[in-house]
Order: sequence, then C-alpha cells, then structure tokens
Amino acid sequence: MKRIILLSVLVTSFYTTSSLCYAQDNNGTQTEQEQSVADSRADSFQTVSGPQKDEVSGGALMLGAYTVLWVGLLLYLLKLGKRSKTLEIRLGQLEKELNNKA
Repeated sequence: MKRIILLSVLVTSFYTTSSLCYAQDNNGTQTEQEQSVADSRADSFQTVSGPQKDEVSGGALMLGAYTVLWVGLLLYLLKLGKRSKTLEIRLGQLEKELNNKA
C-alpha cells in the first residue's frame, strides 16, 4: 500500500512539474504590448547575423531536466527500499539464530 501511495505522489508531482514547463512556453508568439515595445526599439536596434530562433525551446529543456531528476529520485528510492527489505530479512535471520542458541 505504501508503494502505491509513493508511486502516485511521484507520478502526480512529475505531471504537475511538466505541465508547468509547457504552461510557460508561448511558441514564439508575442502579445500586442510586447510587439509595440519591440517596434519602439527597432529604430536603434541592429540585428545580428545567424539563427533567429532557438533550436530547442527552454520548456523542452526544463521538461527533460525534471524528467531526469524524477527518474533518478525514483530509482534511488527503489534502491533504498530494496536495501531496507534485505536488511529486514537479515535481521530476522539473526534474531532467529539468537533465539535458537539461547
């Protein structure tokens, strides 16, 4: 039961985080106010040669970073759970051996 709760919390956190990443990505569109600010600077701004748009958006990079973080955390927690279970079994064996010798 604890694993189900832990897994549901992790999945919910992952999807909440990823939705925040995509919520901030506006696909390169500008509002009228942003466009007017950009136009007001156009007479003194000189463009640079080269690519005008990023090849990878920041939202996708952020989503990838959070994915790596959550997968790493999940693997670490699973490893700790496995170690805990192994220690529990070994402790039970030692207690049984102690009771047999006493």
